[in-house]
Amino acid sequence: MIGGTIEQAVRPVYQHAVSRRDGARANVIFVLWLIAVAAACAGCVIVIYRWHNLLAELFLGPQYRGQAGLMPWIAAGYGIRCVAGVFERVCYAYGGTSRVLLIQCSAATATIVATRQAYISED
Repeated sequence: MIGGTIEQAVRPVYQHAVSRRDGARANVIFVLWLIAVAAACAGCVIVIYRWHNLLAELFLGPQYRGQAGLMPWIAAGYGIRCVAGVFERVCYAYGGTSRVLLIQCSAATATIVATRQAYISED
């Protein structure tokens, strides 16, 4: 939700800069957009890592609380996916949609690696 909220605020401004062929402004907006999304995702991962047991107790049923240690890894996977979404939107803005599949596959691979590490850590 955080990534989507940032996107809804920034994407129209970015698209406007791209459509006006203002590459310098588009690059600045892109960097700020990427930093904002990465920082928000990192903040969420840190909060979930720090308080995953409390969050599990508040929001999960008793039968699921034993797996609360997976929550930070799942959050990291979603964070990776959210950051990849920024790059996808840039591809769409410039008409480079053929690269979107590569970005999605890369993000999916990184997410699998991150969540796989969670299962290794749990064993």
